[in-house]
Amino acid sequence: MNPAAGLGGSLEAVGIIVVSDAGPLISLARLDLLAVLPQLFAQVQVPTEVLAERLARPGNLDAGRIRDACARCLPRRDLAKQIALRRR
Repeated sequence: MNPAAGLGGSLEAVGIIVVSDAGPLISLARLDLLAVLPQLFAQVQVPTEVLAERLARPGNLDAGRIRDACARCLPRRDLAKQIALRRR
């Protein structure tokens, strides 16, 4: 089953970039569905602050799944650094 079927298919074709907060990552990790994100969107970015928040409790199952997904397919972004550079 294609998770994006209700949305007219994959959103990757239209180049949607998503910046994820911790909440959706936690929910998808608990359902073991983080792998659908790259199938749905052209790019999913995880701010380093969000990743650090989740990895602060390494014993949690969702923290391990998020860490593994970031290592495989979800790029981390230092958004605070990018914003500071753009303000110069």
